[in-house]
Amino acid sequence: MAKKINVHVVTHTHWDREWYAPFEIFRGRLVELIDGLIREIDKHPHFKHFMLDGQTVVLEDYLEKRPENKEKLAKLVREEKVNVGPWYILPDEFLVTGESMIRNFLIGQDVLKTLKLPSMKIGYLPDMFGHNAYTPSLLKGLGLKATVVWRGVGDACRDTEFIWKSPNGDEILALNLLHGYGNGAHFSRSLQEMKEVFSKEIKFLSEHKTTSNVLMMNGTDHEFPLHELPKKFPKWEKELDVNFIHSTIENYMDSVLDEKPSLKKVHGELKNPKYEPVLKDVTSTRIYLKTLNFNAQQLFTRYVEPLSTYLYMNGENINNDEIIQGWKLILKSQPHDSICGCSVDAVHRDVKSRLRNSIELGVSLVAKYMREISSGIKFDSSMGIPLLVFNPYEHDRQSIVNINIPSLRGESYELVDDKGEKYESFIEDAFEAKEKTESLINEMNEKDHLKSLTVFSQFQSMLTPWNLFFSIPKTLTFKSKLPPLGFKIFYLKENKESVQKKLNEEKEESPDFENDFYVFHLNADGSFDLKDKTNDVLYKSLNYFEDVADAGDEYNFSPLEKDKPITTLNHKAKVVSVENHGFLKKIKVKMNMEIPKSLYKDRKSRVKEKAIVTFHLSYTLYKDIPRIDVDLTIDNTAMDHKLSFVVKVPEKLEKVENDGYFGIVEHPADIKFYDDIYTEEDISRYAMESFALLKGNKSKLMVTTRGLHEYESHTVEDTTKVNVTLLRSVGWLSRDDLKTRKGHAGPGIPTPEAQCLDEYTYRYAFSLLEKGDEMEAYKASREFLIEPIATKVSEEQKERKSFNIPKFEFDEGAFLSALKISQDGKNVVMRWVNHSDRKAEVRIESPLAFKIENANMAEERTGNEGKNGEKIRTIFISRNG
Repeated sequence: MAKKINVHVVTHTHWDREWYAPFEIFRGRLVELIDGLIREIDKHPHFKHFMLDGQTVVLEDYLEKRPENKEKLAKLVREEKVNVGPWYILPDEFLVTGESMIRNFLIGQDVLKTLKLPSMKIGYLPDMFGHNAYTPSLLKGLGLKATVVWRGVGDACRDTEFIWKSPNGDEILALNLLHGYGNGAHFSRSLQEMKEVFSKEIKFLSEHKTTSNVLMMNGTDHEFPLHELPKKFPKWEKELDVNFIHSTIENYMDSVLDEKPSLKKVHGELKNPKYEPVLKDVTSTRIYLKTLNFNAQQLFTRYVEPLSTYLYMNGENINNDEIIQGWKLILKSQPHDSICGCSVDAVHRDVKSRLRNSIELGVSLVAKYMREISSGIKFDSSMGIPLLVFNPYEHDRQSIVNINIPSLRGESYELVDDKGEKYESFIEDAFEAKEKTESLINEMNEKDHLKSLTVFSQFQSMLTPWNLFFSIPKTLTFKSKLPPLGFKIFYLKENKESVQKKLNEEKEESPDFENDFYVFHLNADGSFDLKDKTNDVLYKSLNYFEDVADAGDEYNFSPLEKDKPITTLNHKAKVVSVENHGFLKKIKVKMNMEIPKSLYKDRKSRVKEKAIVTFHLSYTLYKDIPRIDVDLTIDNTAMDHKLSFVVKVPEKLEKVENDGYFGIVEHPADIKFYDDIYTEEDISRYAMESFALLKGNKSKLMVTTRGLHEYESHTVEDTTKVNVTLLRSVGWLSRDDLKTRKGHAGPGIPTPEAQCLDEYTYRYAFSLLEKGDEMEAYKASREFLIEPIATKVSEEQKERKSFNIPKFEFDEGAFLSALKISQDGKNVVMRWVNHSDRKAEVRIESPLAFKIENANMAEERTGNEGKNGEKIRTIFISRNG
């Protein structure tokens, strides 16, 4: 006799914190929902469980409004009538870093520990717009038992469960929601109608199940539960010949595992849109949110956390709550409807504000930490103005340092280190003149927040900060070798015969450039040709711009049938200035691009009226670095279009590579598929964390970006062309007339601010690699992304006890992922990733006595388990005694 099917019904709500309405509107409904749970759940003995969507922020949001219900809600969670956790929020997986995902888990657990509540042990990821290739590594590292996924699996597996495997070999059980997280939602149906819904879905799932168990997700977006529903289960069991269980995700998982099924293995990234849309173009919607988010994450993981860790290791009291406050602002901006830019305009004003606030808090903390560290280091003020430089990169390097210094009184200076050795440097105005006077603090925060630490530090500590607003800031730029994760002291002293004066008198420079690695030629249209001397490759017209019409919405790009790309090729660009400072050369270029102002109202073609989009380009070329840095400002005055910069290599590549959370992800260089079965066009448009690598027989070219995450590749004859999206201007949350997706993806609400009619600034770089392997790619990208910081040491600063700086030695393939104070404040947590094909370890030297222990990403001790051979290592560093 065949075993009866066990139908596990999980009643839940899927809670988008903000989306087609702002946060407070949705919170009003959340309060009604949880008030109702507290009031009704004990009145219905058949109603045993309710899941609050796997995120603990909803607890905070509710209890801010109903603090008097704290114990009532907590009691329901402890009795397992309400299931919560493990995350703080449900994030997008492609627009955040792996470390942000870990902070998301840790802070979610903090919320539960504060309330003394248990957590689900399932990595609940029910509605992400596809899944990152390295998510299994992250979930395994956090000690979770399984995950729940939906969008993007495609034909890789049509079973209800599979084993999901990262490129580095980590595996985890995945519960596959073939019909999504609402396959048993009621949508206000009657109970009789619900029986028919269940019957149909049970029949479908029975054809795909791996055991005698199937999962019915009884809920959907912002849905209230039907408390009477489980009371019908005994009757329906007889009518449908199944066993009904009002269940939990964990109960379902245990029932599946008890039968020890043989499960299919699925590898890597899940972003196939055959059965459900993955909404891939959210990676470029409202791009300003993506760049802010990148800066905020980078600020906290590479500057705030390591600097606070050094102070903590020296016995200083660190208020970890300040750091967690910053992370909460970032995380509350990372749910997919928030960071993806696919909500109403009011929501994204809030997201932008939260991200800006997190950056302001982070800069304030970094300025304070640098001031406190410098007060424990001895300086010789007779040598000049003392400067303290911190290298947040984990390997030693030759690097460019920039520092904004207010109120320099002399006209000419030279730079020396603490041994008196001179360094090449130059000083220039920090900012161009403005028509109106702005606050120095605000101006510096807008431009380069980390260059301006001296200003923020002085503002925090001066007895009277008023004069600071009238100071004239100058930017000091110099090159130096810096120790890994370490500090170096410099002195700036006045010298009327310095190199600066001589450079100002030099004749006009050519915009062309050559070093040991490449020959750079600036084209008349503002693009450049690059001859790779190491691999003997000539790249033509790199960094030209291309514009196409976009009749899509916030979720998906949609082209026009007869639209032809408009490019800046053969346009005339103006060379504004060329500055040769010896160790680097700067070329500034300005150009205009004429494109149609918008679409016609019928959205079938672009209007004849033109808009002028202005580009301000700055190329920075280095004497001894195989890289070209690009600073770009665009004044967007057009609507309904997509703008990108173009990279082309003289080879037909089979694949392109980009970075994921903890390693490389490979993609086909050229695919395009869309038929009646597919819900969304499948095209070679991909999401990167920071870099895209174009590697062929000779080509070894990489593009690294700060917050640009979308690129599209195509092969054309004997070349491969990659477009990196700079801007996508659309005016609707969702539409149902796209050529690239079937039907709506959300409410059809106008979103005029998604047209992005504003000025935007970008930073990206072109790097020439020698071999193009993973280790070299990560090294080159991090040297661009992770910049040194510096601060002027205050003359009023009083020295205190000596500051001991630990020395870190990273093997060549080891790259830092985290250096932070643990969530409980009792240890230092250090994590690194091995991007080589051999063992890569880290050694720590310190005059302080420390104990090293193995740990996992959840900041739990693991003993000797996995001590050697792991691609991702986490350790505790704790003070002896």
